[in-house]
Amino acid sequence: MVPDLIAKDIPHFASNRTRIDIEHIKKSRFVIGHFGRMPLKYMDSPKVFCLLRDPVERYVSYFKYNTGYITSKESAENNLDQWLYKEQSEIQGNLQSKFLTGSTDVNLFNSYIGVSSESYIDNIWHLEDYSLDIDKIKESIAGINIYTMENYDKFKFDFNEEVKKQFGINAFKYSDKSNQSPSVKVEINESHLKRIKELNEVDCEIYEYVRKTEKK
Repeated sequence: MVPDLIAKDIPHFASNRTRIDIEHIKKSRFVIGHFGRMPLKYMDSPKVFCLLRDPVERYVSYFKYNTGYITSKESAENNLDQWLYKEQSEIQGNLQSKFLTGSTDVNLFNSYIGVSSESYIDNIWHLEDYSLDIDKIKESIAGINIYTMENYDKFKFDFNEEVKKQFGINAFKYSDKSNQSPSVKVEINESHLKRIKELNEVDCEIYEYVRKTEKK
């Protein structure tokens, strides 16, 4: 989609682990990236689309994504212990709710560009002012277009219709290619999954709330 925005000279800002430019965001008509609610401070009543993953599946997938490079079984098991019971469990738990309510600290985020790629993982993308209060999370998602993966086709249709209306381009021109989680040197068993659900209790509640109330 970004090449189409460039070809049509449509002001946009798309960032993953590149420097965040607030002035650029202010001038943009389309913004995508890992920012939490930060861009909403600088845009004039934008239409927001958000897709939630099953919290347990997301946690497992993200763990594998950040553990696949580890070749030692012992090191992989130690990393799993970090994600289930130690520092990373507090950082990674309820991550979707943190993104729904928090905003990236732009100066801190930019200070790590080119310094440490792991800082975004270890510091939850430098989110600040997030809340895990259920009522506040529900308030934060009121008025935005939010979907669960179970309703992915509806998300694609609505998003594509909006992009066509505003920019005259198609967002989904090709078949989906889902990211495949790498294999890891440790097995995720039922007790691990139970612990992951405990760590994502708020995310699970919000996911169910959205699943029951989203447009079909």
